[in-house]
Amino acid sequence: MAGHETAQRTERFPHARSLIEGVYGLEAEIPEGLQEIDTTAEGNQKAQQGQGKLNRLHLEGGYSREHTNNWWDDADTPTRLGEETTQVWLAKWQDGELTPLHNTPPFAWQQSSLTVRRAVTDACESQVDIPADVLETCKTSLPAKGKWGLLMTLVSIASDLWQGITINQKGEKSPIYYSPEIGLMTEKEYTVTQGTDL
Repeated sequence: MAGHETAQRTERFPHARSLIEGVYGLEAEIPEGLQEIDTTAEGNQKAQQGQGKLNRLHLEGGYSREHTNNWWDDADTPTRLGEETTQVWLAKWQDGELTPLHNTPPFAWQQSSLTVRRAVTDACESQVDIPADVLETCKTSLPAKGKWGLLMTLVSIASDLWQGITINQKGEKSPIYYSPEIGLMTEKEYTVTQGTDL
């Protein structure tokens, strides 16, 4: 039956294959207006391939310094190439205490962390005055004392809805929201959810 349908389609569109190949095929000519974008994309792809080859682990040599590109941290030797991300530790400011958002031992901070695109969150800022010693104590309780991520302080603005302040790579500040139902939301995403039950 499937072969019959294909034959019917071929009869209706006898030149379809050549049209499709002309746009999507390997030999397709790139329109003049898109050539610069194509060159940039190809350059980025080649750069990522080169970085990937540099970062690969040579199994025969193991983890010795001579055989690796200093495999220390995923930030310096990424295992995946693409958009830059960062680890964010979510802490709630409540009743004068700064604690992990999900405060269930023994892995409270791990359960309160997530990975966020650096384009969205390059830094965090507290929207309330939290004493410096409280912030410092909180940071020292983070895995690796927060060395490999950002501490995002959240305040409750409604039942099961928390708000923090994020700074993107352009230095622009904006509110960011967290709901157990939906997760972390940018201001735009939060606006879309208005009128829904969070």
